[in-house]
Amino acid sequence: MTEFNGGSLVGVKSLGPAEGGAVAVAEALSAELEEARAALAARDAGLRKQQAQVAAIKDKSKQFIVRLGDEKRSLEAALASSKASYEELSERLGRSLDEKRSVAAAASAAE
Repeated sequence: MTEFNGGSLVGVKSLGPAEGGAVAVAEALSAELEEARAALAARDAGLRKQQAQVAAIKDKSKQFIVRLGDEKRSLEAALASSKASYEELSERLGRSLDEKRSVAAAASAAE
């Protein structure tokens, strides 16, 4: 009996002329198997490349998200500082206007 083991035929005996067609078929099947293995290896290599690309994209995305988070915190701090400065200036302006009104009222009363 002939069996197929890892891409080669095991147990094939020397065949006569009538059985030569079977050898040709076996050789064709063996060649087709090798082509399929090569195609599978190429596909696997492509898959590994795509997986590496996806991993790189994920890593860059994570880095970008971290950078955005840092920038957001920085902008929030700057906004808080600006709001505090605005409130302080508004209070100073209000006090200044109150003082001017008091001076103007005192000047009007003195006349």
